[in-house]
Amino acid sequence: MLPFPDSRQLSRCEPGSNLRLIVCTIFLACLFVLVSGVPAQAQDSDGNLTAASGVLEPVPLPFSVDSFQEAVALFDFRISDGGGGDGLPLNVSEIRINVSGTSRDDEPSSIIWQLGGPDASNVTGIYNRGSDLLVFSGLPISVADGGAELYTVYGHFNDTSGVTPGVTVILSVDGDTDLTVSPPTTAMGNTFVITNGTGTILGDATPPTLDANTGVDLVEGDLGVMIDNTMLAASDETSGPAGLIYTVLSPPANGSLSLGTSFSQADINAGLLSYDSLDGTSIVDGFTFQIEDAAGNVNDNGGAAFRFSMGITLLGDLGGAPYRLAFVTSASTDGLSSNIADYNAFVNSVASSVPELAMLGNRWKAIVSTDSVDARDNTDTNPASDPGVPIYLVDGSLLAMDNADLWDGIIQVPFDVQENATTSTAAFPYTGTASDGTAESPLGESIVMLGGTEATTGAWIEMFTWGSPEAPGRVYAISETLGPPPTAVPSLSARALALLGMLLVAGALGQSASRDR
Repeated sequence: MLPFPDSRQLSRCEPGSNLRLIVCTIFLACLFVLVSGVPAQAQDSDGNLTAASGVLEPVPLPFSVDSFQEAVALFDFRISDGGGGDGLPLNVSEIRINVSGTSRDDEPSSIIWQLGGPDASNVTGIYNRGSDLLVFSGLPISVADGGAELYTVYGHFNDTSGVTPGVTVILSVDGDTDLTVSPPTTAMGNTFVITNGTGTILGDATPPTLDANTGVDLVEGDLGVMIDNTMLAASDETSGPAGLIYTVLSPPANGSLSLGTSFSQADINAGLLSYDSLDGTSIVDGFTFQIEDAAGNVNDNGGAAFRFSMGITLLGDLGGAPYRLAFVTSASTDGLSSNIADYNAFVNSVASSVPELAMLGNRWKAIVSTDSVDARDNTDTNPASDPGVPIYLVDGSLLAMDNADLWDGIIQVPFDVQENATTSTAAFPYTGTASDGTAESPLGESIVMLGGTEATTGAWIEMFTWGSPEAPGRVYAISETLGPPPTAVPSLSARALALLGMLLVAGALGQSASRDR
């Protein structure tokens, strides 16, 4: 073994011996490398941290997730080595995730945070409320040169007692500032901040449920009709009554609500919600609404909105004398069938979608003609053979005084009210009918007649012919005669009979409405 030169020899390094000179040169070179820190290999700076697609952020974290087995994937990212040729892996020993959002600084401490990936199995992170940092340290992550690895942050609650339902936690990380790399390693390049979007919502990801929606029955002109929590009620897994907000999307057409267009379940529970009925002739009223909880979760009945219905007993014409109701469908069908029963079935199905009309049962006919049936015969409105009674649109507007008035070429108002008592935009319903109620270009043929909902002349039923009966179109509908008061009680006066008839009809409608709501 060659003697290693001591300090005196090294200080001299004089050329007394070739062997001594060689040993001295090698030692000094190694010492220079150690002191100066010059790496033995060239180091690339192509490490990167990018968003991954395994987690569709933001992901809610319900209060019910309170164990390791239930932990939810909240945030993921990819760590990659660009493979620039240095032959070195990307070694990461610490990841620091910035925490923000609407939560208080202490609320993320209620969550057990864990990191999972190829080189990190359920590593628990430490959240520092002072620095708002979630730190995963002591990591053995080593991404091969040119490789990439996916890492995911999971969470489950340890304690929910101090957490406000609906607050958010935003997680963000920037690879070149929030990762600690350990040599020998590829260095991080310039990276961008990635986040979990608008943040994880803590405590409640479930919309409220509607528990009661019975509607209410009243008499025309009633004021202060209470809508209590047996009629309208909602609940939620985390929000109390004060946090459950009803938003009225379509207000009552024939009355008003005491609390306007926004109120809470607490308001209902306290007896503060009521309805004032206006004098009129409509048996149809109500309002549509959606419910939102304190976490911002909305239940809008799948986009269709909920409807609270009022069954109104009328004190005027509709309660004391026989009458008929009519509407134009909001839904559409085609004009291809020559079977009148198909159109009658269609208008009955549309009427059944409105509780106040559904309670009448299948008592609706389509105002259409086929080659074998005239509209006035299908609807029992032939002035020559059928008695005439007033015909009202379902919003209470008088459409025609009787059958003769319906088919004389002029109606009282446009036939533009839909089954839910709202006004239709201009439409051209299938009719197959002339202005006197007989067939004209009947349905089921290649050329069919259309009417116009904005017309008050005979054009309401006979506006123009149409050569595409396969296209969707609306249909006019009319009820059977409703009422009249019974005539088999001769001991009662005419006024008493009218009142009895009103009560019998309204009572039957109200009972049926209660069953159908």
